[in-house]
Amino acid sequence: SVAIHGTREGTVDVTVYGASSFVARHVLTYLLQVCVSSSTAASVPLKVTLAGRNQDKLQGLVKEFSEKMKNLHILNPSATGKILWDCFVADSSDADKLLDMAKRTKVVLSCAGPYARLGSKVVAACATAGADYVDITGEVAWASDMRRLYGAASAKSGSRIISFCGFDSIPSD
Repeated sequence: SVAIHGTREGTVDVTVYGASSFVARHVLTYLLQVCVSSSTAASVPLKVTLAGRNQDKLQGLVKEFSEKMKNLHILNPSATGKILWDCFVADSSDADKLLDMAKRTKVVLSCAGPYARLGSKVVAACATAGADYVDITGEVAWASDMRRLYGAASAKSGSRIISFCGFDSIPSD
């Protein structure tokens, strides 16, 4: 079964925005493997929200990764880690929904690009709500613009804006 979390601020540990993307599926697999299979997995469940614009795709991912988690526990009965999955529908153009999404999480991992077209309102929502923001962009000018535009709001709310964390930026590094 899938646990659905409330909408209080910070009730979700991680929100993966653009969860149905190619890279996000790798992120979700990594989270699952580390959380469930690791001998150091926490006994407190990790709360993960899969976010994006298509409810059916998100619910399909919740079902798929819940089943994978169950299978990992069958393979390793001593595993203590667990993920509680839910989903949240928010289009990249809907600032109000993105703010609602950011208010209910500690960190947003954004896998929805191109970021200059799809990411600016996600950063704005995180900076306003106090949620940390992490992405995999390689769009240097856009990332610079986000810090310039939302750095003060981020500092005021206590959020951190962290770009260039992986796939797209590694080749240039």
